[in-house]
Amino acid sequence: MAVAEAASNVPCRSLTAWRDTWRQLATQARTAECDVRRDLQGSAQRPWSQALAADLRTTWTTLEADRQGWEKELWTGLGQLRQRVSVLGANIRFAHSSEDLRKMVSNMEHKLQVHAEQARQQHEELASEEHSLQHALQASLARFEAWTQDTAPRPAPRRRAKSCEGPPKGAALRQRLAQLTEQLAPGRGGWSQEDHEAFARLLLGRFKGRASPAFLEEAQLLLPGKSHEALVAHGKWIYEQEALHSERRQLLAAWRDQKEQAEKVQVQPVQDAMQERQARSAKRRQAKQECEERKRQVEAWRREREAKRTAAAERLAAEQRSKVEASKAQQLQRTAQKEELDAFRQRKAAEKAAERLAADCFTPRRRRQSPVACRPERGNASLPAASRCFGSANSSAKRLVSGGPASSPPRGLSPAIPTWKAGSGATPRSLWTRRGASKRLRSWKSELPRRSTAWCQGTSRTRHWCGR
Repeated sequence: MAVAEAASNVPCRSLTAWRDTWRQLATQARTAECDVRRDLQGSAQRPWSQALAADLRTTWTTLEADRQGWEKELWTGLGQLRQRVSVLGANIRFAHSSEDLRKMVSNMEHKLQVHAEQARQQHEELASEEHSLQHALQASLARFEAWTQDTAPRPAPRRRAKSCEGPPKGAALRQRLAQLTEQLAPGRGGWSQEDHEAFARLLLGRFKGRASPAFLEEAQLLLPGKSHEALVAHGKWIYEQEALHSERRQLLAAWRDQKEQAEKVQVQPVQDAMQERQARSAKRRQAKQECEERKRQVEAWRREREAKRTAAAERLAAEQRSKVEASKAQQLQRTAQKEELDAFRQRKAAEKAAERLAADCFTPRRRRQSPVACRPERGNASLPAASRCFGSANSSAKRLVSGGPASSPPRGLSPAIPTWKAGSGATPRSLWTRRGASKRLRSWKSELPRRSTAWCQGTSRTRHWCGR
């Protein structure tokens, strides 16, 4: 920051002055680098921690690598621009027309403008970063000064009395710090800030605090406006101030250690209580989580149990429905079978009754029966009555076919069966052949149930036949 201000304040009126300024800035940069390296290498003797020293080394290495990369990129861009300008100057005389020359020059101007814009943006970024760093340094300096001026006593517990023993004590330490603060000169020995910083960096950095003749020659080149006596006096003043600063830093470190120890002793009960409270909170959270987990498990078990119960109820209902349907189907099947069996029994009974009736009616009778015996009541004729009247037809027909004795068939019984008349000269055996009688018997048996009802309805022929 100081280097940038010095560079901005120095007017570059000629090439020689510019070179002198550049040499001065380079010397200051080398001095600053030497200071940084010395501080990092001597961190073991300073009251710093190893972690802080390692952090500083890492930060410095990173910043140095970034600076080198930025510097290399800057010089590379400048070299490319210089080469392009040289090429343009060499190609001007070979241009075929003014239009080509105008294009080449405009292209080069555009590249220069782009480079200038990039440089301006980088300058703005660096200026903003410098401004923020300056504010941070000022705030840190104010805080450090407040540490040195803080003289308010703090009560220490009795158990820290042993750790606080040893020179210097708290009061003596604060008194010595106050004396050193008064002895330290607020100014810079009458020099400007830039000259003082450059001289101090060169003395404490590169030459490690030794004011040798080589140092004086280098300082004379670095600060040509200062005399030899002024340089020697300022070096002596810097030695004295550096010794005072070193003693002050040591006292501040000791005071800071005592302060930290006292704060640790005071904060220890609070930390213990806080840790205990955190442990109780952790236990409560763990118990709450376990309770919630148990609740979730119970809810899951209940849902599973309800699902099982619902599935079992649905399965039982389905089984009951299937059983009811199966019983209904079996009942319907049994009813249908019963109805079929009843119908079959009725048919069999009707057939048997008809056969008995036919057998009774076609059997030869010695006595003449009364017409009323086989006559059914008018209007109440039924199949069993007809069966009783014509039950013996089958047996009579069989005896007729086989050639046995048979009575003459009744008149009007069936047109398919011819009636036998006395005195016709024909005999039953010659009238009925076995083959024709079997065929007629089958047709007559098929027509028997249909005609039996009509025969028993009270017709004259049936009454006449049944009366014989």
